Amino acid sequence: MRKNVLTILALFVTVIAFSQTKVGANVVYGTSSGLGLGVKASFDVSEKFKISPSVNYYFPEDIPGVSTTSMSFEADAHYFFELQDKFSLYPLAGLNVWYTSVSSSYAAFSASSTNFGLNLGGGANYKLSDKLTGFSEIKLMVTQGSQVVFNAGVMYSL
Repeated sequence: MRKNVLTILALFVTVIAFSQTKVGANVVYGTSSGLGLGVKASFDVSEKFKISPSVNYYFPEDIPGVSTTSMSFEADAHYFFELQDKFSLYPLAGLNVWYTSVSSSYAAFSASSTNFGLNLGGGANYKLSDKLTGFSEIKLMVTQGSQVVFNAGVMYSL
């Protein structure tokens, strides 16, 4: 088991060291969770294949006496089809972990849940400059309480 973990870690470090890395920020809207903000990275595995981890925080509903937190942790694989010099489309598939917590100041109540699921969707990239790329995505998050998520933002090439 220890050798497997070390091998996976070594492969991950190698991919990061020899890949073009992008980092960015995005606005996200989920049909069940509402509006949020996120951070995202992209690591080249090959010229057309990329791995993209992200973290999204969804703004809580304004309910007096109730505090909520909703976050998603995701890792998607993208396969790019370059349509023009600056424009490309990609299907995506990946995994997600959805975390939600709720607490009430009226009653001594708090609860949290963590659910695992799949992401299926697609996106588009538009190269704004040598270092900046705009992106938009739509994906179905298949988990307990599945939803469609719209995502748009900007990535910066390191």
